[in-house]
Amino acid sequence: MNGKYLFLKERSSEALRRFHRKYQVTISQILFKLNLKSERPLIIMEKINDAAAMNYRVKPYDGRITLFTSKALSDKFDPYLGWKKAETGGVDLVQLSAYRNGILISPFVKELADQLSKKLQQT
Repeated sequence: MNGKYLFLKERSSEALRRFHRKYQVTISQILFKLNLKSERPLIIMEKINDAAAMNYRVKPYDGRITLFTSKALSDKFDPYLGWKKAETGGVDLVQLSAYRNGILISPFVKELADQLSKKLQQT
């Protein structure tokens, strides 16, 4: 199988999984609003996410990975956040000054954009 086929297959599978999750949450919300279900819809989504995390298995990746992460994480955790287990072509670590959940928030997003642009120019 060629790469395009595998890419499209994976993308369509992911789209189907997302549709299924949205369907489950929507049905849950309707049943909750009609008092036919007592469990809140957000709890349903959390259970879906937890199940996905528990069932995820890292697969090897032959290419080089660029990982953008927070400098604040490097002292407390594996700075590669587990990506070393998946790579076979190496990991480029780019540590940003943003806090963990702030990487896409101004002013930190500019640093991410600058570093991403720099990496893209190197390829």
